[in-house]
Amino acid sequence: MELRDIAAEQGFRPIAAGAFIGEHSYNDETTQIALGRPDDKDLEKAHQFGESIREKISQLNILDGMPPLTVPGNFPYKKWVDRGEMAPVTVESLCTLCGECAAACPTAAIAVADSVVTAANECIRCCACIKKCPTGARKWENAWIDQVRKWLNENCRQRKEPQIFL
Repeated sequence: MELRDIAAEQGFRPIAAGAFIGEHSYNDETTQIALGRPDDKDLEKAHQFGESIREKISQLNILDGMPPLTVPGNFPYKKWVDRGEMAPVTVESLCTLCGECAAACPTAAIAVADSVVTAANECIRCCACIKKCPTGARKWENAWIDQVRKWLNENCRQRKEPQIFL
């Protein structure tokens, strides 16, 4: 709902939406949430979603007469709770200074020279650096992340299917 509203505020006319499943960023050896997702079934549903959108667009004569896209959600939106600056750490004894973590970071929060330095204020907690590290030198050492992992592991074990809104 919030993404639909942001797009509409920018002048777009959302005509479809999808909630697709992907492996959770906080996965580790003990908490494997949606491991291997998206899988073949998900990709097929995504393909069907694209075909449905193409069909919908081909039947549109004018956007002004189209009813707004209905998607689930709550307004007011859930408030963001700022947990402060945090970022994965580097286990120096495992790090080869290869730079894969820095290359994977979408915000360029990681610098590699004689050591790996992460600007925690730039980290978006996506865990791309952890997943990309070939030696397992990047990891979380944070109590809040550990709590989130535990909650996800306990509450998100069952397979969920993608949702489509047209």
